[in-house]
Amino acid sequence: LSVTVEGVETFEQLKILALQVKPDLVQGFLFGSALSASGIETMSNTVWPFAKDINSAKRAARR
Repeated sequence: LSVTVEGVETFEQLKILALQVKPDLVQGFLFGSALSASGIETMSNTVWPFAKDINSAKRAARR
């Protein structure tokens, strides 16, 4: 079983989780603020070059 903790906003929360819960993954504002849909697309196009082609194909399919 894999455990993901969401909503981690402070280093203190992260420290407690790491010591007591020992989750596999952690996410939350401590690691990055929320993004709009266009922000996610921009980020994915930057991080994964092939994502630009996938995102363009999805937009074309919606038309």
